[in-house]
Amino acid sequence: MRRTSITKFWWVPVLLLCSTGCMVSLGSWGESSSNGISVRNGTVYMNGVELRFDRWVNVQADLGDVSVAKVSTSTGEIALRGTAGTGVDLQVRLYTEFEGDGGARMVEGKLETVKGEGKGFINAVTGTIPADVSVKLATGTGSIELSDMRGDLTLTLVSGTGPISVGNSTVRLVDVSMGTEDIRISGTQADRIEIETGTGDVYITDGGADKLRVDSGTGDVYLRGARFEMILVDTGTGDVEIKDCESGRVEMDSGTGDLIFRGGSVHSIGHDLGVGDLHIEDGAVVGK
Repeated sequence: MRRTSITKFWWVPVLLLCSTGCMVSLGSWGESSSNGISVRNGTVYMNGVELRFDRWVNVQADLGDVSVAKVSTSTGEIALRGTAGTGVDLQVRLYTEFEGDGGARMVEGKLETVKGEGKGFINAVTGTIPADVSVKLATGTGSIELSDMRGDLTLTLVSGTGPISVGNSTVRLVDVSMGTEDIRISGTQADRIEIETGTGDVYITDGGADKLRVDSGTGDVYLRGARFEMILVDTGTGDVEIKDCESGRVEMDSGTGDLIFRGGSVHSIGHDLGVGDLHIEDGAVVGK
């Protein structure tokens, strides 16, 4: 069986689990790994210092001509929605050493903590951002939800073990890297969709892309009611099911996975399925 190497995880928060499962150490481009963030029994520590207090703070800023917004967390969620204008309106969960200390701000498109008397760390973000700004979102074990983005944009989303979803967007590139959870893309149209996943499944419904590329270890790929000019899938053991889609060229390279067409149409198929099988069912049309 072939093994998939996920190369895009160089900037994902790094997770290190001790043998008893008691600690997770994390760091990312948004909060430097030198900060020594860890979680023990639900409590956040920074360089061994307990961050006893947490609160939600509001962050509002005008991004102006900033082209990329960057947000990262360790274990908390990121949930953002695109809106008109150039302003961000975020609710940020801030963990601090002292009660009411520190803060958060956007600096040249990057969300970061404002230093107070003690240590502080951002670990959850929700709110709105300009719909026409590219984003880089990263989390270690939290979830990522992004919707309503529009324009010549790149949406870069990375998670270690939290689920990722993208919805109702029209952009140039959706670039997603995932370790173990599911990736869901719905109602989204892109020039290119690039996905790398270890064990998580991939679901794409409605919308589509000129080019879809999926590199998967053991996860399955489900495409529903979407349109693609080209589909390229490289998987170790996962199946690919394409249902009620319009597709141009479909190519699949697999160790043990099956390639399944249910309804819809595909212009041409190329495959190296190892021990997997090709299934054409429910009136799927091939070659027209």
